Order: sequence, then structure tokens, then C-alpha cells
Amino acid sequence: MFGADDTPIAFDSFNAEIVVDFDGGWSELRRLKWSRTLDATWHTDRRCYFLTLMLDGPVEVDRRNVALAQMAPYGGRRVRLVPPDQTIHSVSVADGEARAMRCFLEADLVESVCARPPSFEERAHLGSIDLSGGPLEWLLLRMYREMSNGEIGLRIALEGIAREIAVEIARAIEGRRAGTRRLSGGLAPWRMRLVLERIHAEGPLPNIIELAAICGLTSRHLGRAFHQETGRTLGRFIAAAMAERAGRMLEAGVPVGAVGAALGYSSSSSFAHAFARETGVLPSSIRDGHRHRGSRTS
Repeated sequence: MFGADDTPIAFDSFNAEIVVDFDGGWSELRRLKWSRTLDATWHTDRRCYFLTLMLDGPVEVDRRNVALAQMAPYGGRRVRLVPPDQTIHSVSVADGEARAMRCFLEADLVESVCARPPSFEERAHLGSIDLSGGPLEWLLLRMYREMSNGEIGLRIALEGIAREIAVEIARAIEGRRAGTRRLSGGLAPWRMRLVLERIHAEGPLPNIIELAAICGLTSRHLGRAFHQETGRTLGRFIAAAMAERAGRMLEAGVPVGAVGAALGYSSSSSFAHAFARETGVLPSSIRDGHRHRGSRTS
């Protein structure tokens, strides 16, 4: 299994929650905990592109490509991309706990889309591009949701998403060659980042009016730009985030009413209706399943 050599990083605890192999790569959900600053240098396999989506917790203070030491730090991002055969130096915050999804894609899957294979320099500079808040982050969130749900056809679904991710990386390579910045559907990356951060923040879910106000746009403009950027409506994206957060709380044994209240619903019935519309199942069925599993293990 190809990947990144990060064995020198000594975490206090490490848990790989889910690991899934698929044609063209593999992904994992992992939870990490550390009690001191971690200063490490690691190297990516020459056969793979390495992506990380930070789900919660602190991020690095600094992350530098050793070959590009003169460049500014590019740690602290929600989405990180490290191309093949790169040496990275990273420094963590002093202590913390974090959850992340890591995805490794075969280099051939990405570079077969390019007009010609990228050089070492092109690969190295690719990692300095901030790809957060755009199509790549949305695709990684889709991959995370598939892995969290664990439904039938998981590997097939991940293969399809991985191919879309490969296309986005290849487009970033070609865009840099052309000296142009690929258009993002009319929504600036900083605005997309604000939208995603608010949707995935703790507390009640936002509505489109609130998100538009955060971005300084009208609701119509934001909705249209978001759809052009992601191919999904903003309302459906918020609903998917609701189902994801609710599912985690229900699996943890939180009562249905408390889950609905935490997400900002006025009643248990309105939450149950919204959850069922998005997932096809009632939240009580997930809650009951958790209780039954607990009784079998006690």
C-alpha cells in the first residue's frame, strides 16, 4: 500500500477508524492525539498524490516543502495536497486532538489526464496552491460522507469520486502551466471557505440568508454561484451536512430531541422529517440501533 512515510511522528494515540482500498488508491479516517509540539520531516511515495481533509481539531503551525524552502508556509489549511516524491517539514500546535480524512491517489490516475506528465518542479509548486473552499474540498467531503455512511457500493462510489479528484488536480497543474487561475464559478475561494466553515461549525445550522450575509451577497447570487462551483444547490449541501452531524450524534447515543435542538430545529418532528428526507430513514432507527448494539455488548 503506497502512501506517506510519517512513521517518525510520535502521537500519544492514533486510531484509524475506517480504511478503504479502491481502484486507483485508498482512503482512511483517522483520529490523533498529542501532548507536545511535533516537529517532523516526512516524504511522500513517488507513486501517489496525498490529500488531507481536516475534519476537526487544530492544524499545523507550519508546513513547508523542503525543496521550496524559500516559499511562505502553507500549513493551516483545511485541504492539503502533497504531490509525489516530496519531502515535507511540518510543525504542530503544542498539543491537541484532531480528526482527518487522508486520501492517496495513484500518480498515473492524475497525470494521465494531463497533456504531459508534470516535472518535479511542477509537482512541488502544486502543493503551494490553496485548494480549500472549492471543487476539491467538496469532492473530499463527498468521499468522507460515503466512508462515514458505509453503504453498499462504497468502493465503487469512492472510485468515481477519486477520478473526479484526479481531474481537479490535473486541471490545477494545467492551469499553473497556462499561468491562469481557473475560474471558480463566480464564488471567490474566501467566500466558499466562509460558507463551508459556517456550515460545519458546531451549533445550529445556518440558513441561506445567514450565509449570504456572511459573504456580503444576496441569497440569489450566493445560491447561483455555489451551484456553479459545486454542481449542488446550497440547500442540499446544508441538508447533507445536517445528516452527517446528526448521524454522528445519534450513533453516540444522543437522544433524537437533543440532536434536533442542537442543530437548530424547533421540534423533534421537524428534525425527524428533515433527516428522513435526506437519508431515507428515521433518526429513531439509528438511535434504536445504537441502543440495541450497546445492550448486546454489555
